[in-house]
Amino acid sequence: MLQDVFESEEFAATLVLTPQQESHYLQAYLPLVRKVVRQLAPQCNCIIDRQDMEQTALMGLLNAIRRYGLPDEGFAGYAVHRIRGAILDELRALDWRPRQLRQKYHQMKDLIRETRKKLGHEPEWQELAEEGISHEDYLEYQQLEGAETLASLDELLNG
Repeated sequence: MLQDVFESEEFAATLVLTPQQESHYLQAYLPLVRKVVRQLAPQCNCIIDRQDMEQTALMGLLNAIRRYGLPDEGFAGYAVHRIRGAILDELRALDWRPRQLRQKYHQMKDLIRETRKKLGHEPEWQELAEEGISHEDYLEYQQLEGAETLASLDELLNG
């Protein structure tokens, strides 16, 4: 009966770790942080630098430790989601584009990449039109791509 109380979610939610315990678990799960950062870094290279991403990931890990309680065998899976989520939240906060516009841009970029791969060269406008891309959508894509290039140049200059 008493064991059930200690294993309950209510008890885990109220369990407070000491700063020393938190520090111990942060060190123990640091390789997990680095793994998630390594996986996300290629997609985020112009928006956030690696050190900032690692810092955000560590905050995500700390949040996971505080919410989960004492880590067990299921903690790593939980922590990966919290770490990845913290990084993605930070990226969204730094991006000026609304989510729908970001998604549209990435879909268009993927379609153009697939067309380039299929044709073996940079597709002309007519070839993209044959793939179902409207002239208006393509112009919007070019504007977003230009804005992304300017943002990454700005990062380099101010970085």
